[in-house]
Amino acid sequence: MRSTFAGLNTMVRGIQNNQLSLDTTGHNITNASTEGYSRQRVDSAATNYQERPALYGDVYVGGGVDVIALNRARNIYADKQFWSETSTQNLYKTYKTNYDKAEAVFNDAKETGVLNAMQQFYSAWVNLSDYASDAASRTSV
Repeated sequence: MRSTFAGLNTMVRGIQNNQLSLDTTGHNITNASTEGYSRQRVDSAATNYQERPALYGDVYVGGGVDVIALNRARNIYADKQFWSETSTQNLYKTYKTNYDKAEAVFNDAKETGVLNAMQQFYSAWVNLSDYASDAASRTSV
């Protein structure tokens, strides 16, 4: 025979489930304008029934509701794609930062930079190929 308070227990479980659902709804409303926030939802299901013997056969009595999980409403594929692209973007930002630092060190805008030195080096080779017998061309290379 079922306890007298079993019905009250079923009601309490239902009220607690609905209270969690209302709390989650309030949380969703509060964070609606927060960047990066994704909506949450309460997943619930009926509890396992209890089999009770009765005068004319067995009676199946429900036990209320259980909260299975509190999940975010997100698209996992889109999240993985976003994470991948963000990672790639950060990689290129790091490259740019390092290239900017290298450019500041070598500072090719002035006449003492690497670009100017390389141009002088190749010009010396061109002069040597044009004037192979010239001692000054040989010395500059």
